Amino acid sequence: MLLNNIPDDLILNICNFIYNKQLIYFLIRSSRHFEFLHTYFKYIKFNLHGDNKNFIHFIRFCSKNKDYIERLTIEGIDYEWLSYFSLPKELILKNCCILNQRVDIPDSFTETLIIDDLHRDKNRTVVNIEWGKLLKLKVLDLKVYDINFTGIELCKNIEIIRIDLGVDRYLPKFFADFQNLKLIATTCFSVDPLHFVSESLKICLVNKKYKFTSNSKIVPESHLGLNFMMNIQSLENLVAY
Repeated sequence: MLLNNIPDDLILNICNFIYNKQLIYFLIRSSRHFEFLHTYFKYIKFNLHGDNKNFIHFIRFCSKNKDYIERLTIEGIDYEWLSYFSLPKELILKNCCILNQRVDIPDSFTETLIIDDLHRDKNRTVVNIEWGKLLKLKVLDLKVYDINFTGIELCKNIEIIRIDLGVDRYLPKFFADFQNLKLIATTCFSVDPLHFVSESLKICLVNKKYKFTSNSKIVPESHLGLNFMMNIQSLENLVAY
C-alpha cells in the first residue's frame, strides 16, 4: 500500500503508540506527506527573534491546527498579533511588546493565560484585553507593569489569580465575588472590607486596609487578617491549587 493511500486518522492512531517523540519528529521530516502530523504536537513554543516572515507562517499554522494545539508559548511578539489567530486552551506570553491600546482578540476557549513581561518597569505599558472574549478563563497569571481591570468580572469561571504589577493599583471589589476562586495573590491594595464568597478559597494574599471575611473554611485566618506578607512569586505550579 502506498503511503498516500493511508488515511490520516490511521497514521495519527499509530503515533499514539510511539512513545519516543523524537521518532515522530524524524517521521515528519522524512516526507512532505507527513506534514499534517505537526498537529500531533499539542504544546508549541515560538520565539520570533525579529523574523516577521516566520511569524506569519506560524499564524497560518496555528489557524490551520487550532483544534489540536492545547498550549502555546510565544516570546518576543507585538501584543496586537493576538487578534490574528484563535487562542488555545493555554496561552503563555513572555517578553512580548505590550501596547497600551485594547487588543481585540477573538472569542476564545482559553482557560489559562500567563503573561510575563521581563522588562515591565522599562516598558511601562498596560495589559488591555477584551476580557469578555475569555469567558472560559480559569487561571490568570500576570507579571506586568499595569493592567486594565475592566471586564475581568465577566470571567465567572476564574479559579486562580496572580497579578504582580510594577505600579500601585487598588484591587476592584468584584474579585471577592468569583464563586470558584481558589487562590488570589496580588500586589494590588484593597481599601474595602471584602467578603470572598467562594467556599474553595485556599490562598488569599492581598495587601489590605481592613480584614477580609470568607465563606471558605480552609483559607488561613492569617491570610484574611492584616499585615500578612509573602512574595507572591514564590507560589509555584498554580494549577495545582
